[in-house]
Amino acid sequence: TLLSNNPDAEAALQTAAKAAGLKGSELAQFMAQTRHESWDFSKMKEVGNKKTFDRYEKNRSLSQQLGNVVKGDGERFKGRGPMQLTGRDNYTKASQQIFGDDRLVKNPDLVSNSLEVGAKVALWYWKNRVRPKVDDFNNTVQVVKAINANEPMNVVKQRHNKFKEYMAVL
Repeated sequence: TLLSNNPDAEAALQTAAKAAGLKGSELAQFMAQTRHESWDFSKMKEVGNKKTFDRYEKNRSLSQQLGNVVKGDGERFKGRGPMQLTGRDNYTKASQQIFGDDRLVKNPDLVSNSLEVGAKVALWYWKNRVRPKVDDFNNTVQVVKAINANEPMNVVKQRHNKFKEYMAVL
């Protein structure tokens, strides 16, 4: 059962997640979190202006965490794909581990322009950045903290509601 207003993208991502071995509460969390991150699977690129993306460079702690070292990295490596992959380091590591080259660094828009690539990247992020930090996939707070440590509690509740919706249908 599909829950979003973008069933083609949702179905493709759900199929890829199942093929990658996600099931039960982990699958429900993956679908809920990607649905939230991509605004109901409708936006595969982070929305904002230059000032929005400058924070990925000007905030020293954040820029170091994301590996943004070249002027313009904030906007160049803004969030893309169903999981909104962000930062030079994430693009570099995902590209190397998924494709064995630097194609995502050379062309970051591949993550947002190809649902197949976006799904691969979202699953890479999940398996490498989220799964190692989560002991219990029923714990939405723990899952969200692995994705966005500074998420306000009202947004965590929105994400949890999406998780409950997926738990009811998957």
